[in-house]
Amino acid sequence: MGHSEYALKAGFHLNPKSVEAALQGCCSEAEAQQAGRMQTISQPIQCELPTIPVQIGAHFLKGVSFNESAADNLKLKTHTMLQLIKEAVGQNGVTPRDDSPVTEVLNQVCPSSWRMACKTAVQLLFAQAGLVVVDTAQMENKEAYAPQITLEGSRVVVQVPSTWCLKEDPATMSLLQRSLDPEKTLGLVDVLYTAVFDINRWKECK
Repeated sequence: MGHSEYALKAGFHLNPKSVEAALQGCCSEAEAQQAGRMQTISQPIQCELPTIPVQIGAHFLKGVSFNESAADNLKLKTHTMLQLIKEAVGQNGVTPRDDSPVTEVLNQVCPSSWRMACKTAVQLLFAQAGLVVVDTAQMENKEAYAPQITLEGSRVVVQVPSTWCLKEDPATMSLLQRSLDPEKTLGLVDVLYTAVFDINRWKECK
């Protein structure tokens, strides 16, 4: 497979039924229905964020270690994020109403926010029902895939890299009585999930 680049607008969770319809022919009926029932968890940061290494501005913060509490890890990440937002709004003369921007941004680095959107995008572009399925690629170095949160002018940009592999559909191979090598991949797809926040949205209500 040659090198190609595609850009898709996500937001699939805003109209899950349309996503379910669009996935017809790209994956199994069950997977399309699963995407159609896609729901965003309101507070994924409590359970997910402590385990995730993340780059916030100039600071690289690791996932929780065995001698550290998840609560302390979460507190450090939220504090670092708050400092970046304060820096951002200070440069742009804006005062946030409360700490909700911190939660809003950090939610985006959690797998429950980006994983299904990335899988759906790969399925729409490369998968085909009965022939090609999409699976998560195994990551040797998790820190190399750490999400990054950066400040770009009046915007806070979240970028989460992930890699997906394309494989032969095991159900079809079974019907054809063909042996299936679970390690064999037809191709790898690198995905960069990007969320952009406009700092001006966080203006203090007066």
